[in-house]
Amino acid sequence: PEDVDGFQDLDGCPDPLVATTLRVVDGVGRPVPGVQVRVLGEGGTGAGGATLSLGLHPGDYQVFATADSYVTTDQTVTVPSGVPTFSERVVMDRVWTTLILYVMDDKGAPIDEFWWNLDNGSNSPGDGMGLYAGKMDPGSHMLYIFAKDHAPAKARILLEPGKFAETSITLFPTLIEVTRDKIEIADKVY
Repeated sequence: PEDVDGFQDLDGCPDPLVATTLRVVDGVGRPVPGVQVRVLGEGGTGAGGATLSLGLHPGDYQVFATADSYVTTDQTVTVPSGVPTFSERVVMDRVWTTLILYVMDDKGAPIDEFWWNLDNGSNSPGDGMGLYAGKMDPGSHMLYIFAKDHAPAKARILLEPGKFAETSITLFPTLIEVTRDKIEIADKVY
């Protein structure tokens, strides 16, 4: 075996351990919550969470990472010889849900201009013609919908990983309009 000094001295002693840190992150570099990691190789094994620190001998290791709402990852990591420390990022891809949202008025006609958000986050516009379609985080969410001249609506939705979720929301016309100088209620001005 090759020792840290680079000479093959055939003394049977393996190279010293390398202080190895593995960080499991998503596509934007955030730690993956609830991840379970397994490291397997001839020079050692280990298990842990989003940040795993262990001593490994130089060589190749299989890193397996699994977490809810993420694609299970199997990645080969090579721990180099001749270094005291080594750090590697393992990137997991998110499993998204596709939300298809239809927004209509009380007569069934699409509402062209509406805004929506999940869990009181930032408002996003619809795509026009009473429709929005896009990728969302899986899980249980509160959906809020707003449109001019209509009362807002909310609905609890469950978005399952890797599946399509279609939801129709009906918004009803408002009976009250408040401006700087008047309040109009059902065609009466005060």
